[in-house]
Amino acid sequence: MPAYDRSHQHGTEAIPTFLPMDILTFTDQAAAPDAAGELQRNGDRLVFYDGTAARNLALENAATDLTTNGVVYANSSGLLLATAQGAANSVLTANAGAPSFSATPVIGTSLGIGGTAGGAGLALDAYAANTAVNLGSATMAARSTDAFAIDKGGRIGFMGQFNTAGTYTIFGAVGARKENATDGNTDGYLEFTTRSNAGGENVAMKITSTGGVVVGSPTGGDKGAGTINATAVYDDNVLLTDAVWDLYYDGHVRDEDQARWGALRLRSIAETAAFTRQHRHLPSLPGRAEWEAEGSRSLGQMVTALWETVEHLQRHIFELEGRLATMEGREAD
Repeated sequence: MPAYDRSHQHGTEAIPTFLPMDILTFTDQAAAPDAAGELQRNGDRLVFYDGTAARNLALENAATDLTTNGVVYANSSGLLLATAQGAANSVLTANAGAPSFSATPVIGTSLGIGGTAGGAGLALDAYAANTAVNLGSATMAARSTDAFAIDKGGRIGFMGQFNTAGTYTIFGAVGARKENATDGNTDGYLEFTTRSNAGGENVAMKITSTGGVVVGSPTGGDKGAGTINATAVYDDNVLLTDAVWDLYYDGHVRDEDQARWGALRLRSIAETAAFTRQHRHLPSLPGRAEWEAEGSRSLGQMVTALWETVEHLQRHIFELEGRLATMEGREAD
């Protein structure tokens, strides 16, 4: 196989033409080349000599080296070029124009990792080797790199534009943080925050390591596993029971209450006693069979049922007052 050895050649001799199957080789030369612009092998690379020092093989001219961490690419004219050196932990992106390294890259409008993005901006497909709780696996992790301390941990923010200038801000976030300052203790809580124009970002809800839920800033904080502590709870099943008094005084419920209270019945004390003797619960409250068949009621449903029960009990008090007044020979109040 013919070889061209420039270490023993001088002058302006041209590199000979080889057959397609031949290989162009260069003998290693420890000393500097003889003249500027010469190409030679220096260790494991080819270099140009510019008259002062040996430079890496450039792709357009001998003055532009292939820099550390640089990447070779082809431009629209078919030339091979090299990017500038990338900073530590930067990412190479190819947007409009030449590719470049960036510490804050923009990668299109959607990204799929392990699969297609589909309709999502970011989709992550990963095999979860462990499916049981408390095995330390996750499809995606958001980690904080600061030293361990209470209230430190990963956080994901949800951003959007808030003005005509297109400025972004975090409207809300979800974070998981260390619950205490004890070294080696892994207790953590889940935190949901929202944004207030006047007050900035606030903790809207917190789930503690024991499973307690704290909504807003109620008195007492966490009440323990399985509990919810909030300033107030509103339930659409809490309904007015004025229909009891409409039926008591007017003999009928209002038209707007027919759908809800049309079947309402006012029982006397004796009828109520007979009902409880037979069914073992008050007429306005669910019994054992109904409870077991249909399950528990919502808090709002139970409040409404108790509210209605109080109305009926008050009717009975009025009835007893009337009887007592008759026995005493006076008018009832």
